[in-house]
Amino acid sequence: MKKISLLFLVAPILLSGCSCSNNNESHRYQAINDQQSIMKEYYSQHKSNQSSLTKYTYTVSSSYDPTYDLFNELAPVGHTLGLFYELNYESNISIYSGYFIKKNVERLYVGNKENVGSIDTIENGNSYWFRKFDEEGHDNKMQLIHRTEKKENDLANVVIDQKTDVEVDTANISNYFANNINTEFETEFEYQLHQPISTSTRQVSAYSKSDNEVVEVYSEVTNLTPINNPLKPGDEYKLAVVQKTEGETTFKKLESIGWAATSFKETIATSLVTDYELKLLESPHVIKKDETTVTFSYSTTPVPYSDETFIYHSDDTNPDKLKPSLFRYDNGAHYPTEYEPKDVTKEYKILHPEFSGYAFQFDNVKLFTTGLYSFATKEDYDKGIYETIGYKELSKNAGGTLIFAGISDHNLFTTLTDSQAYEFLILFSSTGTKTLIAHFHK
Repeated sequence: MKKISLLFLVAPILLSGCSCSNNNESHRYQAINDQQSIMKEYYSQHKSNQSSLTKYTYTVSSSYDPTYDLFNELAPVGHTLGLFYELNYESNISIYSGYFIKKNVERLYVGNKENVGSIDTIENGNSYWFRKFDEEGHDNKMQLIHRTEKKENDLANVVIDQKTDVEVDTANISNYFANNINTEFETEFEYQLHQPISTSTRQVSAYSKSDNEVVEVYSEVTNLTPINNPLKPGDEYKLAVVQKTEGETTFKKLESIGWAATSFKETIATSLVTDYELKLLESPHVIKKDETTVTFSYSTTPVPYSDETFIYHSDDTNPDKLKPSLFRYDNGAHYPTEYEPKDVTKEYKILHPEFSGYAFQFDNVKLFTTGLYSFATKEDYDKGIYETIGYKELSKNAGGTLIFAGISDHNLFTTLTDSQAYEFLILFSSTGTKTLIAHFHK
């Protein structure tokens, strides 16, 4: 019974502690009466006014600290035991006249938070734009193109363009995406704003900061399943776990647009509220924390696009001209080596299904410190060009043992060791990008 009374003690303390900065600040403003019905109307107006949206940013920061969760009972699903976890994700959507551009970046760190760990970075793009039809018979019409992009760690960016069956009158291009935000493109927005409802555990309040600005805040504390005590086994000594949620949404009355949300923030903290002796802590030990932020920007007219021009990328269906060869440079001439590549495109795409292009692999390549090397495709060396794939294209260097040959106006590399054989992977993406990856041969 000692454990149960503690749980009932903790929740009221944290609920009263929910007079956090948001709530303290909001007390300075005018409380809204009948807030549920009034805020419901603001959420409805926000939805309908998304046709004026020009910029949407969604960020998530998640962390897990195993210091006080020694049995990893609160670890993210699939997470390696005993390691820190930090995930930062950002999604940006920009809506222009004739362009819908979405870019995502995800960075994941897993390690001991001091000097050992791994960082994985994945960048994705999912955009739409218009271009003239290649075929005749589409006068005053433009075709919708869907572009996907992916860049993983140090691999080259892979861009795939696909033609859709959507054709739009040229005169309607400017407002096409704005008019379809709540229909065809709604799923591109990863967080959909929704009205929080007051419950027995959730407190919701709304305040007027001015005639043109309203802030809604909510807070909630829930008791999660207790976790095992590393010093004292037994159910009666399990540790109380509390999840505290705080959120805030800001609405503004925008000139010539109406009421719309301009920002949303939410923090969810999962914590231990006692030490291992079941004594209440002055401040909880936070084990997991998730922070979400969404911002919205608006304009009464479509924003012109002025960034890098979108050029349609079509697949190259003739891989023979891409077959690479390894050359050795000596006394001003290039000499072919005996190594032959394998076409591993199929195998590479199984491991990397997002990749579009061709992949070739060289096995057990023995280089010498006295040698200067480069690769070239069949198309290149048929023209007498032998250094189109060299040190400049090297994205993954086996132990840093491959270095620039140091000869100006050349793209040659050499090795720092005679005793090591290499495996080379050459990627030709559908965008025309060439990537050279070097590993030690196993």
